[in-house]
Amino acid sequence: MSHDPRHTPLAQTPTEHAYAYRRGYSYFTVAPDTHSHMRCKVCDADCFAERNVRAPRGMAESVAHHNGLLSEANLRPFDRFTCPNAEHPWHKEAQALAIERDTLHSPGLRAVVQTDLDNLLREHTKSS
Repeated sequence: MSHDPRHTPLAQTPTEHAYAYRRGYSYFTVAPDTHSHMRCKVCDADCFAERNVRAPRGMAESVAHHNGLLSEANLRPFDRFTCPNAEHPWHKEAQALAIERDTLHSPGLRAVVQTDLDNLLREHTKSS
């Protein structure tokens, strides 16, 4: 039996269900008081800072905390920085482009993706 592509639903746009925050791009967790501020690696905006947060930082801590195996007092404090633009659809698209750019091995392809990223950011952010 062959597959008929006419019966395949149209693919969702990659940004429709994309994560708004991506560690190392628009979301950062660092040791307390080690950074006075951070900038988004996608759009270069000043990130919001939350100081001395005590919350799970990964899947294992999250599961342990949820199941009562790890109390809030046992969680290590950290500073959290988040991009103020991360929830916007254009930022999700820009973040996807930045991640794509960073995974490419070809300098030529990286340059093409960077051009698309620059155009998108120019359209949605104020020029410096």
